[in-house]
Amino acid sequence: MAQITLNPTGAAAEDAATLTFDASLGNKELLGATKVYMHHGVVTDNISGIQWKYVKGNWGKDDGIGEMTKVSGEANKWQITFNPNIRAYFGVPAGTNIFRISCVFRNVDGTKKGTLNQGDYGWGSVASNGDIYINLNNDNYIGFKSPAGDEGFFEQGQEISIQGEASSAVSNMKLWLDEGAGYVEKVAVTTGTTIDYSYVPSNSLNLGIKLTAIVNGVNLRQLRNTTLSLKKHPLLHHFLWV
Repeated sequence: MAQITLNPTGAAAEDAATLTFDASLGNKELLGATKVYMHHGVVTDNISGIQWKYVKGNWGKDDGIGEMTKVSGEANKWQITFNPNIRAYFGVPAGTNIFRISCVFRNVDGTKKGTLNQGDYGWGSVASNGDIYINLNNDNYIGFKSPAGDEGFFEQGQEISIQGEASSAVSNMKLWLDEGAGYVEKVAVTTGTTIDYSYVPSNSLNLGIKLTAIVNGVNLRQLRNTTLSLKKHPLLHHFLWV
């Protein structure tokens, strides 16, 4: 028996779904709780990502946001329904991937939380801090292979590889960059599953990166902002003694 279930099994971003939490399993901190909240969001960056976005809930507040409903006839099962579908519930724009639901189950004041041991499960995974990630069905998706993070340092004249990938062959895929004046298309492909562009920044900046693609007839879009900082080297002063 699973502590967490998502119905329907294999739900995708465009589906309505109900998540059920069984407090009698796992660490059992919420066993016998009279009220359970789900602090929750989604993961949009990659299929195994852990960065929360579009978060719903106010930790330690009994304000109804994320409050779960007790399952009829069950002492320790709680559920929450994502209507009209997962995307609309979290307010994620069309074309943005939703790979996972991220969540933590808590009591009213946030002093206790229900979770499992760190590891991979049939429905997703649990991180070392107890955060829970529930995988969604992602037959069609795109994402960034590089840059890997949200910030980086570069040398003057250094090339930075910007790479995107798709879950299957595209009919169109483009990389766009925004250096502060709006997005400009830099490279496009009409076949394959990858795209690559070598970018040479001239100064430190906050770079907007947009990846768009058509995969199996579905229009997809991913956005990322990366802060690039030029490395500063101390000036070398040469003195002539006379």
